[in-house]
Amino acid sequence: DRDAARSPRGPNPIMALPADPPQAVAAGLLGQAPCALDRPVLLPCMFLFPVLSLLVQGATSALLVALLVLCLYRLHATRGQAPAGLFRDRTTQAYLAAMASVTLAVMAGQFANGESRIQSYDETMRFLLPVPVFLALRHSRLPVSATLQYAFPLSAIVALVALFANPYAESEGRKGSAFLNLIHFGDLALLLGMLSLFSLRAGSAETAAGKALKLAGVLAGAYISMRTGSRGGWLAVPFLALLWVSFAPAGSRAT
Repeated sequence: DRDAARSPRGPNPIMALPADPPQAVAAGLLGQAPCALDRPVLLPCMFLFPVLSLLVQGATSALLVALLVLCLYRLHATRGQAPAGLFRDRTTQAYLAAMASVTLAVMAGQFANGESRIQSYDETMRFLLPVPVFLALRHSRLPVSATLQYAFPLSAIVALVALFANPYAESEGRKGSAFLNLIHFGDLALLLGMLSLFSLRAGSAETAAGKALKLAGVLAGAYISMRTGSRGGWLAVPFLALLWVSFAPAGSRAT
């Protein structure tokens, strides 16, 4: 772990998807063969997902479907090299349990109330659709963290531009997106700002321009949250900070 912390990549507290984490290699979690669509299509879609989410109406749904299709194809194309230990990996198990919990909670509620409405699962499906995306990226050698570390701050900065470009103000001077609910817009922007902060590689050889971009993303996300008047997102900040402190020293073990 100390060697990982001193590496040029530095500790990455975002996710366990940087290129070739040693623990993942040792556990056989990474597939070997790249897919032809990885760099020309999959990585750009991954980069654009957060960038356009607060800027273009419908972009989140469209890019999620695109990523789902691409990752299903990738899982099929590399099925012969799928790691045997993938579903025994604790990170994968925790992720799958968390994403399925919402659907299971709705199902349990309907069972307890003697109801059976398929419409109730419309929103919960959004938690299940990213699962193939996670599985495809989990055992790939794609530079996921390297791709997203600049997408997060850029997304927050773009959202700030959209905030100022929106000529309409809500009640009591609160401003937001032209198409998103004020609270959702503010909370998502704050999340992007926090992810920008987490992507700062303390003690590494990151350029001054890269650090400046990420700090700008942190400030943009915080400003949008305050300008929209949304307060609920700030309740999560201490827990996110705790996760950052807990996982940052682990270097490549961070999830």
